Amino acid sequence: MPKELTIEVEPDSELAHAFKDADVSNITIVSDGERYRLIREDAMDWDVSRIREHFARFSGFLTERESEEIKDMIYHAREAGSEHHFAE
Repeated sequence: MPKELTIEVEPDSELAHAFKDADVSNITIVSDGERYRLIREDAMDWDVSRIREHFARFSGFLTERESEEIKDMIYHAREAGSEHHFAE
């Protein structure tokens, strides 16, 4: 089952107008007893030049050795978390 599904709604449709007129950030749609939640997303205004500046500023923030150590810690934590100690 996909984690996300996008359904395009015609902008002049009754459903689109109901969404626009709703003064809430969460909407629940009920169909045949099944409930579906819609959460309004704010439009993101990406400033590509600022993003590039941040990448340039923070790239190399960790040394290669530090990043490898962090990956090793995560790997070992996942391994330890998946070990089961059942009573025999």
